[in-house]
Amino acid sequence: GVQWPADFRPTLLTSHHGMLAAFEREGGRGALVQSVSAKDFTAFKLEGIDGQILATTWDKSGLLVATSGAGLAECAGAPGADGTWACRQLAIEALPSGSKAVAVARQSSNLLRVAIAFKGEDTVLLMDATEDGTWLPTGEVHVPVADGVRFELSWANAAQDLIIS
Repeated sequence: GVQWPADFRPTLLTSHHGMLAAFEREGGRGALVQSVSAKDFTAFKLEGIDGQILATTWDKSGLLVATSGAGLAECAGAPGADGTWACRQLAIEALPSGSKAVAVARQSSNLLRVAIAFKGEDTVLLMDATEDGTWLPTGEVHVPVADGVRFELSWANAAQDLIIS
């Protein structure tokens, strides 16, 4: 497998067309791996994001990053030769604070969808972005998980299926 540098501790993974991207939640550091069996990686830093990385997804439009600061950022293309991956904040309201797990994705309609589990709650809130940049609650899922148990959220099938692990 990949041998990360001693000071790199990725806690988030996302993939696109067989490539993997690993991220640290703090500071925007990441690494690209060409395939699951690869031993080498290319280090990069996300530029233009604000706050802790809560969730990422990588699709044909680029990397989508949910943060604890300004909300959502989009990083087009791939990291540059200088080791940075340029991101821009999206014109959308910030996500509600107090989350313990977040998933973000782009629907087939190109609108954004998030799932957020809040600390101390046993439900996951589902929200869709509107064209004017606000979040509209669209559903709720009861998740009977004991206090203190950690879980992750992710979207599949163009944000139609929520995976709770």
